[in-house]
Amino acid sequence: MRYSSNRPIPGVFILLALALAGLLQAPRLISSYQFQQGLTSYDEGDYQESVLAFRQVIKHDSDNADAYYNLGLALSQAGDLDQAIAAYQKSLELTPKNPEDIHFSLGNALQNRGRHDEAIAVYQETIELNPRSADAHTNLAGLLYQRDDVNGAITAARKAIELKPNNAEALVTLGAALLDQGHLEQASTKLKRAIELKPNEAMAHNNLGAALSQQKQADKAIAQYQKAIELDPKLAIAHSNLGLVLSRQGKQTEALTKAEQAVKLDAKSPKSHYALGAVLLAQNKLPRAISALKRAVALSYHDAEAHFLLGVALYEDRQEPKGIEHLKQAKELSKAQGKVSLTKQVEQVLRDIEGAPL
Repeated sequence: MRYSSNRPIPGVFILLALALAGLLQAPRLISSYQFQQGLTSYDEGDYQESVLAFRQVIKHDSDNADAYYNLGLALSQAGDLDQAIAAYQKSLELTPKNPEDIHFSLGNALQNRGRHDEAIAVYQETIELNPRSADAHTNLAGLLYQRDDVNGAITAARKAIELKPNNAEALVTLGAALLDQGHLEQASTKLKRAIELKPNEAMAHNNLGAALSQQKQADKAIAQYQKAIELDPKLAIAHSNLGLVLSRQGKQTEALTKAEQAVKLDAKSPKSHYALGAVLLAQNKLPRAISALKRAVALSYHDAEAHFLLGVALYEDRQEPKGIEHLKQAKELSKAQGKVSLTKQVEQVLRDIEGAPL
């Protein structure tokens, strides 16, 4: 029997009886003892000791697939994701039927390492092995959403919830994806349910804030963003979103502070630079706004929102051809990604431009 990614596989510990029967040689005795030590250390949170123990097992039994799998779990918890990935892959090589739990753990390690395309492929393999794996559908939904595959994220999240109705993580992803499609009420309902199930889930509060903001409920949106920040002060996207809604309320000084804080918290996030650019654009600080939005596009060329706002900023800065180019790119991307609300916005701006006097 195999266990989930947060618990090693227990060894069958019958050393005393086997030893009395004279059926085990010393290396095998050592291996079994070390296996048990690895499990004990893992349970006690001593992951480095667990790693050492499972390495000893492998030293005496180099074809022990379970030892490689448990070594991968311990290495993952110790933060050594590259070696964990290698251990999971070795376990798969030694396990003819490729159990889905090894695939799932490998997917987790790849995801945490930022190797998202590989993780998506592994989660899909996990689902092929076990179509009823709610956790694999949940993680796949989250990664597809990060990849701007809104329709794919919705399909995977709905399947995850069908298999596990009280699945707060899948509800958060589904709410965010429905929001991108313009289904505001449905999105709010899913996100509120996620918060009922998991009140301390910061991202659920952040996403509900986004839904409320689009429903013109600014004060309620601010309360949700503030709650998200209270739960996770380093959640950059909540600072970004709070800056955006404050800017729309005309509180430009507070808005800029929040947007700049988001960039400090996560300078690699295109959303941080997008929010900073949006706030600066609202203050008519075009050069700085354009610089921030270009950075957002550089970090994620497929970010439809960043292309949209960069197009608007460039057009306002009398760089009309470049502006229109980014607006058209935003239109193509938003359509491909299933972002219905954004597509409508971009199309309206392009119509306004086409109807404007030369």
